[in-house]
Amino acid sequence: MRILFAVFALLLSVRAEAVVTTDYQSYTLENGLKLVVVPDHRAPVVTSMLWYPIGAADEVAGKTGLAHFLEHLMFKGTDKIPAGEFSKRIAASGGQDNAFTSYDYTAYYQKMAKNKIELALEMEADRMANLKIDAEHFEPEKQVVLEERRMRVESKPMRRFYEELVRKHYAKHPYGNPVIGWREDIKALSLEDAQNWWQQYYAPNNATLILVGDITMKEALPMVEKHYAHIPKREVKIKPFTAEPPRSHEIRYMKKDKQAKISLLYRMYRAPSLFAGVAGKDTGAKDALPLTLLAEVLGGSETSYLYRKLVLEQNIADSVSTDYYAISRGESSFSVYLQPKEGVDIIDAEQALDKAIATFFSEGVTEQEIKRAAVKLKAADVYARDSVFNTALRLGRFLVAGGALKKFDDWLVAIDRVRAEEVLRVGRTYLVKDRSTTGILQPEEEK
Repeated sequence: MRILFAVFALLLSVRAEAVVTTDYQSYTLENGLKLVVVPDHRAPVVTSMLWYPIGAADEVAGKTGLAHFLEHLMFKGTDKIPAGEFSKRIAASGGQDNAFTSYDYTAYYQKMAKNKIELALEMEADRMANLKIDAEHFEPEKQVVLEERRMRVESKPMRRFYEELVRKHYAKHPYGNPVIGWREDIKALSLEDAQNWWQQYYAPNNATLILVGDITMKEALPMVEKHYAHIPKREVKIKPFTAEPPRSHEIRYMKKDKQAKISLLYRMYRAPSLFAGVAGKDTGAKDALPLTLLAEVLGGSETSYLYRKLVLEQNIADSVSTDYYAISRGESSFSVYLQPKEGVDIIDAEQALDKAIATFFSEGVTEQEIKRAAVKLKAADVYARDSVFNTALRLGRFLVAGGALKKFDDWLVAIDRVRAEEVLRVGRTYLVKDRSTTGILQPEEEK
């Protein structure tokens, strides 16, 4: 707790116009590979994270899950490294590795001792250039992905419900498809589909390599050029997203599930991201920070407005929270989650939620509350920077979504300029129930 107070005191003592001094070093190779180095010399370790700005949102109808499937296949070897050997060699060198796919990107990472990082660079470059996707590994890995979908989604009532709700919220937008893909689409994916995806998008000029840790650009660049510079660039065409059309009506989705143990409400309001507006508008950048602060003040913690009203004062809910994420290539959403107390009807709880939100906007919010929220968000940033992995993760997400390296830390200054009236303005603009999607999940009683 003493550490937390120290961080808050530090943040409060820093002037609003203070300049962040993190040393971001960047360089672009002749073949288009973008290299970003963030020195952090507190420990002799380095995280290497290679980002491709291509993900589930770039798939075409009928081929959902392809980006995630290719992530799996990237571990199936090259002529130099047999299938399964990549991770074994990293582990044998004392490191860790994995990969992840989202709507906007696919990324691969290794966490290594500084004196072992070149092994990670060498093997990552090798599979960018020489991946083998063959029939021997394709069908067995498809079964692995289908089992992953069964375990993570189809066997869990809340995950099934959320997947169905998002599809209704984004009926036209690719964000409405699950990252892992629909089961029938996964089953229909062909070896040629995977080979074409890799050939089309896994090129140096469509990649950003981020190195964070005990390393400098002077140390990193010779190794990166040695292993990546020979890989030829290719023409890469990434199509813009299909915009979700504007709408002026509420969507409601009610579901009863025998496997559900609790009732819950999940509401999604359409909102801009830092890089895209709602319904195909160019940008929502000016509203992103006020929305971030609104999410914190309204439902970001156990001291937030909705938690105080619905959990502590009215004893209606066991849990209530809000969420908004600004870093996205497409439009985003402002979400509200509510779990009523046992014995409280879910519709009554929804009415109490609607009333609380309306009261919040009629009563307003103070500048002091906004300032406290800003301090909490910056404190969370301080803690995130304590991990070289989290630094690479946050920076990579920002860059592949469309952000410029020199603007990555701008929000730390800009957030102190956001006034309460702006937070209320964006809330009244975007938290409109008539343009929201509300999902309600309830247990189905056995007959």
